[in-house]
Order: sequence, then structure tokens, then C-alpha cells
Amino acid sequence: MKRTVLICSVFLLILFNGYDITWAAGGCCSFGGSSSAPGGGNIEALPKGTGEIRFTFSYSYRDKLLDKKDEVQNSTGIVIKNRMFSISAMYGIAEQINLGINIPYVKNEKRKSLPYYKEKGDGIGDITITSRYILVKPAPVGEIVPYVELALKIPTGKEETDSDVQVGAGSWDPSIGAGFNYTWWDLFTYGRVNYSVSIGQSGVDGETVDSLNALLGLEYQLIRYVDVSLSMDYSRKTLRKIGGTWIYIRPGISFGPWENFSIYSTIGFPVYRHVYYPQSAEDYQLDIGLVWGF
Repeated sequence: MKRTVLICSVFLLILFNGYDITWAAGGCCSFGGSSSAPGGGNIEALPKGTGEIRFTFSYSYRDKLLDKKDEVQNSTGIVIKNRMFSISAMYGIAEQINLGINIPYVKNEKRKSLPYYKEKGDGIGDITITSRYILVKPAPVGEIVPYVELALKIPTGKEETDSDVQVGAGSWDPSIGAGFNYTWWDLFTYGRVNYSVSIGQSGVDGETVDSLNALLGLEYQLIRYVDVSLSMDYSRKTLRKIGGTWIYIRPGISFGPWENFSIYSTIGFPVYRHVYYPQSAEDYQLDIGLVWGF
């Protein structure tokens, strides 16, 4: 009974305070040889009284067009730069419960050469709050640690008339997900699946806008202080003009010679893209970050 009340309390806290399953375009965590992988959001189930704070810079450069036949067209004359600076935190508030928050600052720019056109969008993006319930008590190395998540993305970012430079989505996005992490000697594996619904947006043919994301990856301690990682993530979104399906492969590396700090970087390459409407395309996505564990 007490456990049921605690879980319900965490969910209510999310609803009244506000979320992003931060997988800021990829991977996850790392304390250089610890139990996380370089990339975007926290995926490790944290014990009570421990946590991490993550600073991430994400960048993409788009100068190509992906048409409805999923063919890439070069030399469109349009260049779009997307930059995001984010701070995220996750903390184990109880033996099997984690709470987290992600606050992004977005800076986008779109330029067209002939005729000359320039549009910008910048400001605080949509804040995400997430809660995680670990299904087993903290397990020793060699056991799978599964968890479930509830989250809410709040429309704190401003909307722009041009979707390519938009800072916020303008919708409330509740989501539910599940994941796991598993450590075996110097190998750390992790996975997650997440489903969200956008309240306040209309999708292709007017249907409800929803998103499905999945992530699977591993990290290996190559040498002392240096970890390498490889992950694959799947994303599907039904949203007019920018909806579609994407699969990315993301190699990464982290370096952590300090006790509680590490730096990391991942680069994502698209291996599959299918869109509902012609839209700009990128050759890669870059993430660089700093993690502090405590």
C-alpha cells in the first residue's frame, strides 16, 4: 500500500510541475568507466542518494532536401543550423525512485541564398520532467536492472511561424516508457522504449500526434579513463511537415580521469529516413557534453 501511494505521488508531482526523456538525439550517460554511455539523456537507474548533472551541446547542419520518395536532393540553396544547450539532472530520491528534469536553450537559424532570406529562433525550449521507478532493488554487477518511466514535456518554448527555427512545440506531451541497464565486467548495455502523445497539435490527415522512440546501445571500457560506445535509436513521429521515421547509428567516446566528472561526445549518422512531407535533411548530429556524478 505504501509503495502504491509513493508511485502515485511521484506521478502527480510530474503532472503539476511539469519533462524530456532526454535522449537529446542519442545515447546516455558516462562517468568514464562508470555505468553509463555517452550521449543525450540519463538511462542508468540510480541508487538512493546519488545523482548526476549533465551539460550538453547538440548541433546539426542541414543543407539538403529529403523528398517524399526519401531521396536526398543536394544544393537546395537553404541552410539550417540547429543548436541546443541543455542542462539535465537525475537524482535517486528513494531506494527505487528517480526524478529528473531537462532544461534546453535552443538557437536555430535558417538562410536562403536566392532570394536572400534569414530567419532565427532562440530561447528556452520545452522543459521536460521525468520520474523513474526501478522494478528491482539495487542489484549487484551481473544482473539486469529494469525500470519504467512517466514523463511530461511542458510547452515553455515559444512557437515560431517557420517550423525549421521553432524553439517550442506548443504542446503538452505526456509519455510512458520502460528500459533496462546491465553491467557485465567492463561492458555496460542499456535499452529504452518510450511512447508519447502531443496534446494541442494536429498530425497528418488530422490524427493525434504521437511519437515512438527506442534506443539500444552498449559501452565498453577500452582503456583506463576511456570508454567507447555504440547505440542505435529509432524515432517515429506523426506530425504534418516534419513527421516521419528515422534510424540513427551513434558511435561515441567518453573520457573521465577525474573522480566524479567526465566529458563525452557522440556523432549520429542516419541509416534510414522516411518522411511524410519534403523536409530538410542532415548528414550528422553532434553531441558534446560534461557529466558530474554525485
